[in-house]
Amino acid sequence: MDERLKSIQEALANGKDFAELARAYSDDKGTAENGGELPESIVPDGKLVRAFEKEAFALVTEGEVSEPFKTKFGTHLIKLLELIPSQQIPYEEVRERIMEKKKQDILNSELEKLRSDAYPKLETMNLDALNNVIENLIEQKSEK
Repeated sequence: MDERLKSIQEALANGKDFAELARAYSDDKGTAENGGELPESIVPDGKLVRAFEKEAFALVTEGEVSEPFKTKFGTHLIKLLELIPSQQIPYEEVRERIMEKKKQDILNSELEKLRSDAYPKLETMNLDALNNVIENLIEQKSEK
């Protein structure tokens, strides 16, 4: 572990404010200004780097700070600020989002079919006809 990380961990252990340390030492300019806070609450939906999600959801006590861990974006420490209990959202509130998501899924599926059908598969191609076209093109080129 590097010296900078050791000094940050020691400062945390001695009661120094996580947000102040994030502002001073974080290389993530997007969150450093906000004391290391992410812009929204996070859910285990696979949108974050797997190691980050794993470490974030291993924290169980508000105020708890993770051990340092690495991702392709660097070395991280996470502090759990608040646990937000899950809640059931009434269908009426999410109906439109669900419908839009389903429409988008159907559209993406149809587009994928079109893409795969756009390129002929070798086993369905008439290779003799293709060879004739190529030979004709070569003859035309050599006649010029």
